[in-house]
Amino acid sequence: MPDPRYGSAHQKARAEWAELVQAGLALCCETVCVSRSGRVILPDLPGQPTGWHLAHADDGQSYKGPAHAGCNTSEAGKRGNPRGRPKKKRRPVPSWRPTRQWLSSI
Repeated sequence: MPDPRYGSAHQKARAEWAELVQAGLALCCETVCVSRSGRVILPDLPGQPTGWHLAHADDGQSYKGPAHAGCNTSEAGKRGNPRGRPKKKRRPVPSWRPTRQWLSSI
């Protein structure tokens, strides 16, 4: 089942932002931009799409604006598993021990 956040309203908003991206005037809206090209989102060239996303705001309903694909997925990953969140500790694997008493004397 398709995600309802990416329906016709999302496609319409993305089309509006696409004009700005194609003009080369769009800046990455993410707080931390990880793109090597800087904040400017380069316009698509024929056969070479830049791969930009329309980033959702933290509420998941409204939009922040265009973002590099890498910046948007990186930000979402950090929000889903923020730094400082303790990793689950693995239970230690018990060492092998003999099941019968007479084996332990060898």
